[in-house]
Amino acid sequence: MIEKRYIQMNRNEFTTNYTIIKNPFSDLASKDDICFAPEGEELGFVRCHDPACVWTLVIGYDGGVWLYSGYHYDDRLGFILTKEPFPSNTRTEVKWAEPKRTMHLAAA
Repeated sequence: MIEKRYIQMNRNEFTTNYTIIKNPFSDLASKDDICFAPEGEELGFVRCHDPACVWTLVIGYDGGVWLYSGYHYDDRLGFILTKEPFPSNTRTEVKWAEPKRTMHLAAA
């Protein structure tokens, strides 16, 4: 059995190591034109790419947004494609965005 390695990095480290492919469906994409929708034509486009270059944006265990290497279906928000593949036998997690915190004010 081959042991799987685990890598965790932040968004800056990710963008230093990987070249993100822009979404050609920009009218449907996120503000920065990098996220692909998890359904329809955009999902079809993602499925045509090397699976080792597919990353999934998900709501993480901490309520933040995480980017996981590979296809994932639970809690997915969309996909990001890169030109460089992630290492085989490796699970990579990228802290993409911190959870949004709400402020609760005590009644006076």
